[in-house]
Amino acid sequence: MTIKDKYGVAKQASKREIARVSRSLACDRPDIHILQYPDYFYRQDLRNEYAEFIKNLCAWDWFCTMTWQSLVHPESALKLFHMFVHKLNKRVYGNRYYLKEGLGVFCCITIEMQIRQVLHIHSLVAGVSRNISFTEFAQWWQNRAGSCNIDAYDSNRDAGQYLSKYVAKSSEIEFYGNTKQVTACEVPELLFR
Repeated sequence: MTIKDKYGVAKQASKREIARVSRSLACDRPDIHILQYPDYFYRQDLRNEYAEFIKNLCAWDWFCTMTWQSLVHPESALKLFHMFVHKLNKRVYGNRYYLKEGLGVFCCITIEMQIRQVLHIHSLVAGVSRNISFTEFAQWWQNRAGSCNIDAYDSNRDAGQYLSKYVAKSSEIEFYGNTKQVTACEVPELLFR
């Protein structure tokens, strides 16, 4: 079976795509040859564009995964994350870092709701010096919210692709902090649709 993507290009459909398209059209006939499911292809393209954009945005230092033990409102979750970033900035740049222009870390953050109905954050952090301990900040988070895993950013593991999958799931990616950490990169046109 062939299907057309959002650009009108015909391609061979996988069994999964056939099932998805058949369900979306309420059709039991897998022999239909010209089916369009632009939403699926758009989300895949969007995910790939976001992943590339995030990867090239700046020199990431940390990849963080943070989870709450119990139910918390998303605004409270972001507030605690901002407190985490403030503590990190104080440790890296000094107590009055906010008075000096161009100091501070830069974060890319996405929040998801887990199956057990608690919030879960994934974030990339740039601007952290190598001599800062992961364990100090992971312990700070664990004392206030729940589990925390902080790793050195590995470009080969493509954390940008991991964060961008939440965009395809109708979530948001928030960029937060010192934009001086951002390198010059082109914003893909697809992100403005």
